[in-house]
Amino acid sequence: MRIYDAKPSMAESLTDLAMRSKASWGYDSALIEQWSLDLIIAPEDIETKLVKVAGDQNGIAGFASFNLQEREIDHFWVEPQRMRSGVGRMLFEAIRIELEKRNIEKFVIVSDPNAQGFHERMGAKRIAMVESVPSGRMLPKLSCKLKW
Repeated sequence: MRIYDAKPSMAESLTDLAMRSKASWGYDSALIEQWSLDLIIAPEDIETKLVKVAGDQNGIAGFASFNLQEREIDHFWVEPQRMRSGVGRMLFEAIRIELEKRNIEKFVIVSDPNAQGFHERMGAKRIAMVESVPSGRMLPKLSCKLKW
């Protein structure tokens, strides 16, 4: 498994992975459809954000996107059959290394509730709950410091 920078030409493949990963949590198709615009990775996103991909001879295993302006992980997806295999940990560490190079000491993640435990194992701490679409659904907002 290696970690590398995403290329704009990968946008469609990364979007497909995000959709599959989100659906793997058991959400119904109507909710996935509501969230579909938020799951799209555009070529411009790859050009303006820090986007790391984990892949091997079997293809893309996952990716993470960091919005440098907002200091937020805005996408973090692992191929469903590769979850709990270390891919997420590798991606998280790759993002941390890049942030250290940029002297970014703290960032946030608004996580799917199903992924909150993973982010906490990576050192993030819940700081708030924020409303999601559809209304009435709450998402954990976590903060991660590179050095606590």
